[in-house]
Amino acid sequence: MLELKQLSIGYGNKTLLENIQVKIEHGCLIGLLGANGIGKSTLLKTIAGIIPPLHGSVNVAGKNLHQFSIEKKAAAITIAGTERDAISFMTVQEFIQLGRHRFETGFSVQSNSAETQNVISQLEMEKIAQKQLSEISDGERQKSIIARALVQATPILLLDEPTAFLDYKNKAFVFSYLRKIAETENKIIIVSTHDIEVAFQNCQQWWIVNENQKLSITAKSEEAKALLIA
Repeated sequence: MLELKQLSIGYGNKTLLENIQVKIEHGCLIGLLGANGIGKSTLLKTIAGIIPPLHGSVNVAGKNLHQFSIEKKAAAITIAGTERDAISFMTVQEFIQLGRHRFETGFSVQSNSAETQNVISQLEMEKIAQKQLSEISDGERQKSIIARALVQATPILLLDEPTAFLDYKNKAFVFSYLRKIAETENKIIIVSTHDIEVAFQNCQQWWIVNENQKLSITAKSEEAKALLIA
């Protein structure tokens, strides 16, 4: 279980969202929706333990995530965005395999693994697996970032704009796949997105951040749509 307990987030003296109280069970795909610059990315980074909360706590299985060791955090939660700083001469397969780093010990570094091959297959990336990152499109690179996050195999997955740069067909495909693995692998997946249509088609819960910097949570799509335009 993931619990946000009286959580307030922001930077320095600037509060973006406050007094968030929610418990999330595993097996759920959540859409985090709202305008740019309103606190969505900061919320994800706080949940991931990258940014400290201004108040309250992020609890995983009843324990404060911000008190976890680096290794324990890495085993509990993964966050990925639209970072563009990947090493361009790496192949797609090598880049995805980086997500398996926490499973490697000593000098035992694999260039490939069954988990990596499975995700490459599930995301239909076989044709680009041996290409260098510099040779693929922005959309293909974004799928590579998603794949790297997935092979980390954590019970909680946070994705910041994962379908940026993807065409509509691939946006729908990725969201459908995330819904599937949330349910079949019993994960909590929170996706910050502006792709509202595919989010409403696939998510089971929606977190809406409005102009007044208030977070509203609902499992009813019509209520979520009303909150989004309120």
